[in-house]
Amino acid sequence: MIKTIIVDDEVWVCKLICNIVDWESYGYEVTRQVYSGTEALEAIAAEKPDLVFTDIRMPGIDGLSLIREAERISPGTKFVIISGYSDFEYAKTAIDLNVLGYLLKPVEPEDLSALLVRLKDSVFGNTAEESSSLHEELKKSKRQFREQFMYNFLMVNPQPSYFSLEQFNRESGFSYRDGCFQVFQMMLDEKSGTAPTASPVIFQGIMDHWYRLLKPCCFDVCVVRANLSAVCAANFSPESEDLIRVTAEEIFHQCRNYIPDISRYSVTLGAGSIVRSFTELPASFHSAQDAVRARMILGTDRIISLGGQTPSPEIHELFPPSYKNLILRYLNHTCEYSAREATAYIFEKFDKNKLTDNPGILFRFALEFINSLYAALAGCGISLAGMQPQEAAKQKIESLNSVGQLKQYLAELLELGRKMCDSQKNKTVSTIEILRNYIEEHFSEDISLSDLAAQVYLNPKYVSELFKKETGVNFSDYLSAVRIGKAKDYLVDPRCRVSEIASRVGYSDIKYFSKLFKKIVGVTPSEFRKLHC
Repeated sequence: MIKTIIVDDEVWVCKLICNIVDWESYGYEVTRQVYSGTEALEAIAAEKPDLVFTDIRMPGIDGLSLIREAERISPGTKFVIISGYSDFEYAKTAIDLNVLGYLLKPVEPEDLSALLVRLKDSVFGNTAEESSSLHEELKKSKRQFREQFMYNFLMVNPQPSYFSLEQFNRESGFSYRDGCFQVFQMMLDEKSGTAPTASPVIFQGIMDHWYRLLKPCCFDVCVVRANLSAVCAANFSPESEDLIRVTAEEIFHQCRNYIPDISRYSVTLGAGSIVRSFTELPASFHSAQDAVRARMILGTDRIISLGGQTPSPEIHELFPPSYKNLILRYLNHTCEYSAREATAYIFEKFDKNKLTDNPGILFRFALEFINSLYAALAGCGISLAGMQPQEAAKQKIESLNSVGQLKQYLAELLELGRKMCDSQKNKTVSTIEILRNYIEEHFSEDISLSDLAAQVYLNPKYVSELFKKETGVNFSDYLSAVRIGKAKDYLVDPRCRVSEIASRVGYSDIKYFSKLFKKIVGVTPSEFRKLHC
């Protein structure tokens, strides 16, 4: 049996990894679960295990330090790292330390099983080819690192324009060259309408097709998995543009026809724009995303390219205040519509002519619907985070592939919001709290009653009356009181000049500030300072 230790500072991760597969059936014995780097070093020194699975990020002794120290006390122990996509800088160092592979969080049973079989056969098989097999495992680890790096570059933290191609290759291990760059995104949609899931085996098949067929046409290729899609970033010569297009079409058809069990899914390929600099790869990725999202309008099981589309409209044009106001009125029972009717009304008013030139904007429209709903709920002191986090709602609309599905989901979300509003008392006070919070955050700016009204999508005249009713003073007097209150706090610090304080609280005219301060407080700013310093 291959003696194995699992290390992670999160107890539940250790237990999950231990319980999602039958380790003994693969020839492994998990002798210890430990929850810190220090404890892991002690266990390695005592047991000299064959294999250690360790998290990269841990307080105290992290995974990389653990690997370095273990080399000294137990040279024969080999390592697999557990990481998230955001840990690629740590993962690069781990490659240099000859780790055997990665498990990406959240750990999937299929991924762990495949890794255990591969390591047992190639690394712990005690064959004459062990050295060669170990080399192959390290090559696979390096490919995983490249994929992590690309995932971050495209989707998490796009690098600034001064990040040179040479530095990019040096940091990532790619062999990109000057030329053309293009991103493709292949999306799977469950035909049965059940919760979207996909076997890692299917995605591995998709990724293998992209590597096998596209790499011979390119300087370099990288394929990563992103939720229910595979994203391919290709680098090629300008003369190969037509060949790349034809090859991508071939990959699309081969994936649909020859990958086992893929018939359960609708397959859509979004082709991003061709760009001339690797720093523009994220832009190509976003255009590939827009193409895939356009399947809600154009349909699935096809290749979509939005090349030559018109620029997207501004948010205020796409989702004007009247739509936001309708959402707020629905939540507060001040309109006669049901959730489905309110959603249908907003979609009916939506300028569908824009979709002819840019079908990808439907996703932006839906996203703004969600943003407006969550903002309106926050204004009522309500959060849906426990039931439907905003990020989860955004991911949900990514998985929808028809306008009908989109309308139904948004209507359900809107109805859920109103049910939560109904359980929340004193809605007017909640609205006033929004206005007070806005003043508290922006008191130093030149804010007006119209600015205040825009925060709750209401008429300025109505907001003025509401504010006076609930606070007992009008907006301008309330703002002055807040500013002078802040000024009093600043005045107790003798290092601050009165002119600076006046500017800090929103008054450019120091004479007016001093006069107003004396009117409200009863003494001048200088006199107030003498009394309190």
